[in-house]
Amino acid sequence: MAVQKLSRLAERVVPVEDGAEAFVEMLNANRVDYLFLNPGTDTYPIQEAMAKFQHLGRQAPQAVLCLHEMVAGSAAHGHFMVSGHPQAVLVHVDVGTQNLGCVVHNAQRGRAGVVICAGRTPYTFEGERRGGRSSAIHWFQEQYNQAGIVHDYVKWDYELRCTESMPHAVQRAFQMAEADPPGPVYLTLPREVLMEPMKEVRVLPPERYGPAAAPQADPQRLAEAARLLVAADNPLIIVAAAGRKPAGMAGLVQLAELLAIPVVETRDRVNFPTDHDLYLGT
Repeated sequence: MAVQKLSRLAERVVPVEDGAEAFVEMLNANRVDYLFLNPGTDTYPIQEAMAKFQHLGRQAPQAVLCLHEMVAGSAAHGHFMVSGHPQAVLVHVDVGTQNLGCVVHNAQRGRAGVVICAGRTPYTFEGERRGGRSSAIHWFQEQYNQAGIVHDYVKWDYELRCTESMPHAVQRAFQMAEADPPGPVYLTLPREVLMEPMKEVRVLPPERYGPAAAPQADPQRLAEAARLLVAADNPLIIVAAAGRKPAGMAGLVQLAELLAIPVVETRDRVNFPTDHDLYLGT
């Protein structure tokens, strides 16, 4: 019981009117300043929630309208590289996800923490729930396995099935996107869930439910690597992504200068100063 009470100390309960507003509050909690958006019939509850929040002076991400999904995904990838924080993309159902194209591959191989959110064809037919099917396109867009489009490229995928799981599902998405090595995740949002009435949402603290600390190197292995480098006749450093964190680049420069080791890289990141005497190119 003591552990359970401790885990809830930093939680907040925020008043909301529906699932879309709860989703926006979860974006706020995870420091999402921009939502890179290509809109469709399945995303408008979130757009309406953000517009409402902005009108009322409440915190909400700024919608960045992108006329093609590839632009949205690329912008989120770039912003992650600058900010270091997972970014959110919102596209629509099957063809919206397909239009992300090689952006998903780029995020996977570039280790970009991007939370890709997509609509899901409504799953009620005759008005049983708010947000049910209301257009012929909702039949055309139903797919057997929508997440399968990106399944080989993402670290994690999930379909939000009820408002009760909103806090944990969205927080898990950001946790997985940021966990080292970072990468894209995929979360589908049925319109019925986004439009389901709610009174409040539990906002989980990202500092408690964030990613685990990155693993540390074995000191004995580091000592052995140092011995091998000192004893080597012609050592060469080949690097790809060490520069994705500023400390990685600084440490690499320090090591290269200490032992006069030349550096060759693949240009996934800026890993080493190109005007340095020890830089041998790509």
